[in-house]
Amino acid sequence: MKRFIYACDIGSTLRRNFAWARGEPGSASLKPGTDISEIADLVAEDLQSGSSVALGFEAPLFLPVPESTTELSKRRDGESDRSWAALTGAYVATLALHQAAWILRRIRGRAQMFSFSLNWREWPPAGPDPTLLCWEAFISGKSKGKTHKADAEKGVREFLKLEGRLKFASNSVTANPRISMIAAAALWAGISDDVGLLHQECFVVKP
Repeated sequence: MKRFIYACDIGSTLRRNFAWARGEPGSASLKPGTDISEIADLVAEDLQSGSSVALGFEAPLFLPVPESTTELSKRRDGESDRSWAALTGAYVATLALHQAAWILRRIRGRAQMFSFSLNWREWPPAGPDPTLLCWEAFISGKSKGKTHKADAEKGVREFLKLEGRLKFASNSVTANPRISMIAAAALWAGISDDVGLLHQECFVVKP
């Protein structure tokens, strides 16, 4: 099955800080963009044509919900000094929920007959039906580029590097128990009715 890899660099659309990139396994070229409507429509077109899509967001997509109060507001395992609970991380996580919900709703309105997944170990999909897999890009520190487009392109290239090993890959960032922000966006947008996804983590691409 044909498939495409997308990554969004989350940022304010008002300040033109949002960017995205699209790649395809086996091709060195990437298509970049800054229009949030365009990426949603391209993903929908790919799904509608029968292709599967892995759509990444550069933002925390799941958050820890610990049992103990002493563990509240702490970073996820693997985040080091780039915690989701820090000022920048919390801002980007909220903005990602806002933008992901918008993107997924638009996709749902333009594409039919595809499945939604957070399970990276089943990528690439084995069946004949198109799948939309959502994943998290963790591009920070020395890995960050000079532009928002560069960060989106970095996310796509890193996913493509790992794609052949995803079935056996462990997550570089984890939290347990957790709540999935991207699952909440998918449920709200109507592309899934599986509330169990709210407890799942998604794959984190961390260069």
